[in-house]
Amino acid sequence: MSSNKTPFELRFEMFKEAKSILSEQYYSEREDALSKFNGEIEIGLNPVFPEPPSYPTFNDFEDMAHRINTFVSSSN
Repeated sequence: MSSNKTPFELRFEMFKEAKSILSEQYYSEREDALSKFNGEIEIGLNPVFPEPPSYPTFNDFEDMAHRINTFVSSSN
């Protein structure tokens, strides 16, 4: 099965996938921190509200896209 996508479209798809991966990771870390905080409140502790994780930057997305490209382009 051949693809009619241009190199630009393929790179853009890799970028979107990188954004998706890192965004999901961000929201998972955020949810874990909030769940831990709420759990500590429920058992009577007085936790400090957690510092939220930083949302990934464009450079983070670009680096992840490059890692994906390297992986899919390798012949191993």
